[in-house]
Amino acid sequence: MAQYKADVDIYTSNDSGPRNTGSLAWIIFHTTENSGNTTAQDVARYQQSPSAGGSYNVLVDKFGTSVRSNDDNYIPWAAGSDQANGRGLHISVVGQAATSREVWLRDYDKALRKAGEVVAKWSKDYGIPLSRLNATQLKAGSKGIAGHNECSQAFGGSDHWDPGTGFPYDVVINYARGGATPTPPAGGGMNIEQEIRDQLTGSAELGKYPGWPQLGNRTVVDALAVIGQKLGIPGFKDVM
Repeated sequence: MAQYKADVDIYTSNDSGPRNTGSLAWIIFHTTENSGNTTAQDVARYQQSPSAGGSYNVLVDKFGTSVRSNDDNYIPWAAGSDQANGRGLHISVVGQAATSREVWLRDYDKALRKAGEVVAKWSKDYGIPLSRLNATQLKAGSKGIAGHNECSQAFGGSDHWDPGTGFPYDVVINYARGGATPTPPAGGGMNIEQEIRDQLTGSAELGKYPGWPQLGNRTVVDALAVIGQKLGIPGFKDVM
């Protein structure tokens, strides 16, 4: 199986060595915190220096260029913890976490499209669902897509919160699915329907019902059914 072929290869030795790709569970997003006019090549060349102290598997920029820095079977220095680095495929968008959703959509569409291309390949190659994860799901080992922010919350080792609350995961996932340019709602993060689905079922994705670890991997409806059964309410039953 050939890994994602980036537009440019600029490899770094800033890594923790090889890994078994069978353990890969997550696609993790970052921002480099550079000006948006910085190129992915610029960042990759900088990260060739040991003093840079960081690296990713792939970088993308607003000009629509992808750069390979570490092969998929190598562990980058990306998320501050062994678990997040070791089990994640790490992609960084050249930009800043403070960027608003409006600016991401207006100025970074080429970067979002290129990121979608990378995510689509990784999802296909490693069986990673195109589903957005929160920190609880990440810590529980669910497979999917998250950011450095969720890695920090789930595993520690960092206080970084990139790619930021305005980062349009839904748009990237839409591109990864082969969708056309969406017309997403204003505001950050998931749209209101996705937010509701996420809270009720544990996944913002249609047709996915993973539940919540704190509810015994039940959805909210299934958890209510258990409570009703325990209380002896007629018609309530635990279906798990």
